[in-house]
Amino acid sequence: SEEAAEAATTGEAAAVEEPEEQAPGETEQSSYNGVLSTSTFTTARRLGGSVKELRAAVSGTAGWVREKYNKERFAEVNARMDELEEKLEAEMGSLGGSWSLYFKHLDSGRTIGIRDREQMVAASLIKLFVAGEFFTETEEGILSEESYGSLPDSMINVSDNGAANSLINAVGMESVNEFAAKNGYPATKLNRRMLEWNGTENYTSAADCGKMLEEVLRGQYVSKRASERILTALKNQARTGKIPAGVPEEIETANKTGELDNVDNDAAIVWSPSGTYILCIMSANSGYRIPEIIALSRMVYNTMNGIE
Repeated sequence: SEEAAEAATTGEAAAVEEPEEQAPGETEQSSYNGVLSTSTFTTARRLGGSVKELRAAVSGTAGWVREKYNKERFAEVNARMDELEEKLEAEMGSLGGSWSLYFKHLDSGRTIGIRDREQMVAASLIKLFVAGEFFTETEEGILSEESYGSLPDSMINVSDNGAANSLINAVGMESVNEFAAKNGYPATKLNRRMLEWNGTENYTSAADCGKMLEEVLRGQYVSKRASERILTALKNQARTGKIPAGVPEEIETANKTGELDNVDNDAAIVWSPSGTYILCIMSANSGYRIPEIIALSRMVYNTMNGIE
């Protein structure tokens, strides 16, 4: 069982009954009393581990149980992801302009990246990182969250540029860039306010946005409280005509879009039957590409769920 494999890798203590069969090299299985349950031992032995390996797994020095268990558990997912990667590379290779894509199946941890670390024009995706610095400063007591009311929510769920500029003015552009650099978003750079044309652009990458969404989902983006507020805003997104439009209506999504002339972006969490995943798609220098983003999203969803 899943619980058994988890216990074998984390070393969770459990009271056990005396087992019926003995392990090779041990007089009795009871030497694992207080460490491994009988079901855990049986699962681990079925996966081919020796007693020495079992001890190593329990002590946290070997990950063989988790690795073998996950390989068996996610065999179908891995096969579908192999198929998906081939499809995406072929499809994106035929599209004009500049494209990047990041995909992560959260249960298995497997990712697909197609130029996903390439710095691209962010458009309104930059607002995800403005939110990060804003909530950092409210958590630290530098700013009063109550004083800004619903501005953080409006910045995300209706992409309000005025709200974004108010928050940028409050925290400062350089602070947003320091937040991105310090927290592992190397491609993210805020160079101007919204609708302020100064000869430069704001940048991020599909990988940066994917990492941010995963941290939000896990409650690790700034804080659990900040993550929950951002996730709620993403779920209440008014602009759902890109990645969410490529999945069935009943499937829950949370997303943030970005668009400028010749730029179409979307970063989304999708609660799919085959496992929750993150999909970020960015395009530039290619004109109006919403239909292509929808098609890529549909390709991802259908392939991962075995839909022909």
